Amino acid sequence: MAKGIYIGAGGKACKVRKIYIGAGGKAHKVKKGYIGVSGVARPFFSAGIEYMGKVAALSVARHNLAAAFAGEYVLFGGGGLYPGYGPYEAVDAFDGSFVGAAVSPLGQNRWGGRAASIGGYAFFAGGFYSHGQLNSDVYAYSSDLVQSSPEELDQGRAYLASSVSDSAAIFAGGAGSYGTYPGGFNRVDIYDSSLIKLSAPRLNFSAAHLSGVYTGKSHIFAGGIKSTMNDEGDYTANTFLSSAAAFSDDFVQTSLSSLSKARAYMTAAMAGSCALFMGGQPGSSTKYCTDVDVYSRENVRLTPVSLAVGRSKAGGGSIGDTALIVGGTGNYTYIPSCEMFDQDLVRSDGKALSESSNGGVYGPASASFGGTLVLGGGTVSGGAYTDAVWAYKEM
Repeated sequence: MAKGIYIGAGGKACKVRKIYIGAGGKAHKVKKGYIGVSGVARPFFSAGIEYMGKVAALSVARHNLAAAFAGEYVLFGGGGLYPGYGPYEAVDAFDGSFVGAAVSPLGQNRWGGRAASIGGYAFFAGGFYSHGQLNSDVYAYSSDLVQSSPEELDQGRAYLASSVSDSAAIFAGGAGSYGTYPGGFNRVDIYDSSLIKLSAPRLNFSAAHLSGVYTGKSHIFAGGIKSTMNDEGDYTANTFLSSAAAFSDDFVQTSLSSLSKARAYMTAAMAGSCALFMGGQPGSSTKYCTDVDVYSRENVRLTPVSLAVGRSKAGGGSIGDTALIVGGTGNYTYIPSCEMFDQDLVRSDGKALSESSNGGVYGPASASFGGTLVLGGGTVSGGAYTDAVWAYKEM
């Protein structure tokens, strides 16, 4: 069902952008409107998503950093410094008004790690430090920005994926090597909302640069890269994967129908009750995917939809029932545009990152929570790193 209201004006159907209701002598803005259909509440109005522009700046411009929310704060941790990918240990924290706050750095510098939010905590896990050495440390920040150190990952690794429910944060897969051939692990680490590490099965495929998302019923992981090792123990070739698997809330694993196209570097987000795996890179070529694979909450792969622009290494996340993909790289270009899918999988264009230097950005860190999607850092045209922090917000 489309979420919109139109009124006739001057012989034209004009879309209603804002609705207010009176309560207590005051006008209150309506954010969402629902109507009953066959005993089910269906949305008929949404105030939409507002692009807030560049809202803050990181302390240092960097790439391959990670982001997560801890309460009202959004944290950006680690990353590689320009030039030369030197790792960085600092964490930047911003409150709900995007005012910076003091916070302890990560215990060790890293880039290529992963972050996740659960129980009011922001987790930072894995990554590379020094010259491609693997990091297994995990750091958690509370909603008061107090740092703690949960149990380490079973295996140090970088370029892993995460998925978060109300009760568990899962870190899956990851790279074991720095450079062209990332290897690929099938390791899985699970933490509950009290920072306790739980027992975990192995993922049924090994991959780096895979993607993950929680559907409300299961954690789905898909795609990625697996490198082939020769007899001397060196990685010599990459295979791009179409594999997909899901973990239930009690961590029972199920193999899913494969992606429609093998690829890595996808952006995963929820659109209503559907898990979307958007874009990505299908191989070592410079061609990038417009494909969007869709899985239901019952773990059934549905008919794919498409992006308007092929892109890889984009930012994104969910705001309400809408999935967003922002930025990325595609066919020798750096992309500033934003595309959105509503709960009916109808695609629309959001506002582009107009403040990004030299046009687009790829590899920004992303985090979404409470109706806000925040992106920060990444690489802009010319290969420079950026310190920009952007935001989209539910109106």
